[in-house]
This record gives sequence, structure tokens and C-alpha cells, in this order.
Amino acid sequence: MAETVLFVGNGINSIDSNNSWESLLRLLHRDYYDEAVSFDELKQKPFPLVYEQIVLWQLKKHRNYRIENILKKIIAAEAGKIATNPVHAAIAAAKGAHIITANYEFNLMTDAGARVKNEGCVKELVYSVFRHFKAGGKTYWHLHGDAKHTNSINLGYEHYCGQLQRMREYTTGAYSRGSKTLANKFKLPLVNRSYLNSRHFYSWIDLFFTDNIIIKILGFRLEMEELDIWWLLTYRAKIMYGAKRGLHIPVNNKIQYFIPKQYTADKKGAIDSAYKTKKHLLQAMDVEVIEIDRPHSGAYYTAVLGWK
Repeated sequence: MAETVLFVGNGINSIDSNNSWESLLRLLHRDYYDEAVSFDELKQKPFPLVYEQIVLWQLKKHRNYRIENILKKIIAAEAGKIATNPVHAAIAAAKGAHIITANYEFNLMTDAGARVKNEGCVKELVYSVFRHFKAGGKTYWHLHGDAKHTNSINLGYEHYCGQLQRMREYTTGAYSRGSKTLANKFKLPLVNRSYLNSRHFYSWIDLFFTDNIIIKILGFRLEMEELDIWWLLTYRAKIMYGAKRGLHIPVNNKIQYFIPKQYTADKKGAIDSAYKTKKHLLQAMDVEVIEIDRPHSGAYYTAVLGWK
């Protein structure tokens, strides 16, 4: 029987409150961007580029060389204010040993006695190929960093591209960091590594290339700027379709992307053009897109968790 892995985004944090990227961006614009550029103009750009624009403005005008450290501490503090809700507990209680999250806080780790310690086999300070925490018999993989280690919080394109570089090295067999023992384990392309058969996982990336796993993506908008995830889905699809000759092809590996139906249409009720583009891309990458006819709410996530 296939094991279910949940891939969780910030949507679960915004059910009952305004824990959105826009509210965070408004805060950074107010306090750290003193050029005469309106918030409405700034927010038209992808968030990672807005972040870089604010950083570069502070470097250029104020010579504020600590700006990234300052911004990431602010964002970590804001993440720490996010209150838990019943969806967090439901996800933590769901079957499956692994949860992947793009969130920085630890609200999914509902075990009160959990020790928040990064147990990755490579002790990354900035990137998050191996970053994970354990609680209640589950492994929580923080692929975009975590609030306890502020330098790991992935925000700008420079950080995204550095993360992607590490991901590609690890996946293709070019990863050479860490101990010699680990380097030897990682010297083959990921899909040809024998430890996948034993269900021993060194990275959250392993889960995308292991047989008998279903990954459910929920509460994650998967905007076009999430270039690390788009690259991973593309690479996986090329292996599934046989383009990467000589590589093992997973048999029962499935990825499902869930979205509330309310987000698939424009104000006139026609299919939203941005969603249509995303849907076609995901389908091309062997990802099943599932529209749930419920508003974004606790009931929506209950339906996703119960989906067979």
C-alpha cells in the first residue's frame, strides 16, 4: 500500500487570520523601503524579487550590510506569532511518517515535548536539502528553512538559486559536501541509489523518487517563482517519461496538487488564465490536479486529508 506524504504550504495558516505574504510585504515596505514607490506598485512583482529590491535599496542608500539578517529576524518573529488551528493538529495526526513544509514556523509539530533540533545528516546553515525535525513519530522536512535558524529562511532569488544548486547536485550525483561516507552514498544519481529501497531517507527530495509514495500538495500556491519546486517536478517527469536514459523509473510514485475550486475561476466565473497555465504545466509534469468544491476552510483541508 502506498504511503502518503503531505506537502504543506502557508494556506493552512491563513484560514482564520491574515497570515499572508501580502501583509508581511506591507510591513517590510513600510519600514525598510523609503523610496517613493507605492505598495501597490511594489506588490506586482514576485515576492522574492520584491525582497531583493528592498535589500538592494538598503545596501545602496543606507549601506545597511546587516539588512538581510534584520529582515529574516523580523520574518522569523512574524512566523512565531502565527497561531495554531485545528488543521495543524489534523495534519500532524494524519497517517504517514513524513511531512514536507514550506513554512518557517513549527505549528505542525504539536507534540509539546518535541525538541526542535535540526537532525539533517549535513548540518546546513543556509540551505535546506537535508533540514528536518522529528516529533511524535513523524519527520518534518523544512525545505525553505525554519524560524529557529534565521539564516536558512529562503526569501530572495539568490537564496532560491543557491538552494536549487544544492538540490541539483544532490539529485544528479554531484553533491560533495559533508563527510566522505555521505559523499560516497550520494555519488550516483538519486534514483539509482540503493538506500531508497530500504526507505531510508536523507533528504525530502528522496520522497519524490521513491516507489509506493503519494505526495499530496496542499495549502501551497506553487507560484511561478517557486523555481526550486518547478525544477524538481520537471526533472522527475523527464525520468518518468524515460528521457534520462539509464536511470531507474519509479513505479507507483504519484503527486497530487489540491486547490479549492474558488481559486480556479475569475470574477466572471470563467477559468482563471493563471490557474489554467499552472494546471497545464502540472499535468505535463505528471502531477494530478484535484479541484475541491469547497471554500478555503477547515472543511476543505478535511476533504483533502480524506481524499483517496
